[in-house]
Amino acid sequence: MIPENLLNQAARWGFRYEVDKRGMTSIYSNNPDDRWKLELVSDRWILKINEIPQINFLSTEALQFLERQWLQNKTNSSGETYTE
Repeated sequence: MIPENLLNQAARWGFRYEVDKRGMTSIYSNNPDDRWKLELVSDRWILKINEIPQINFLSTEALQFLERQWLQNKTNSSGETYTE
């Protein structure tokens, strides 16, 4: 099952996603310098960097990863520093 809430939030943050002909769901950065993507496999999101699997996330963890990427990209583009 595709987690629509995660995909909708990813789109709001400026990430793009696609579902291919096989039904594989992937989320990508719009930044061409980023070489990562998230792929949904069963109920886990696999983080791939340069097509090499690195870690698998639950949907909540994938959302946290995307939020951090969004904040980092937002900070880099505005020149401001984000602190937690």
